[in-house]
Amino acid sequence: MSLHEGFISAIEQQPELFSTEDREELVEQSPAWSEDLEELDGNVYQWLQTRPNIYNAALKNLSSKESDRSKNLPFEEHLAGDGISAPQINPDDHKATLLNAIHRNFDNLSPKIKT
Repeated sequence: MSLHEGFISAIEQQPELFSTEDREELVEQSPAWSEDLEELDGNVYQWLQTRPNIYNAALKNLSSKESDRSKNLPFEEHLAGDGISAPQINPDDHKATLLNAIHRNFDNLSPKIKT
């Protein structure tokens, strides 16, 4: 699991953690972030450094995803792929997944950031 995955969960499940300025900055800056998974996680980490409440939420989401992944729940046998976990995201799609989460949750919140 990567930091950006916990960050996406924070965006989607805890948008109240993000100030208007945070939201505007994400919409403006994130398109310039790297497509490379390691560098993308570095971009997310750097952005989170001055936002400890969001960083902590992202880490908590990450650890809960790891915990969920290790449980053997009955419905998991019906998942595609190996029957235990959902299929992995194509490495080329990580940035697109993050950008989609940002735009789905934050685009309509400020008239200054309309694209």
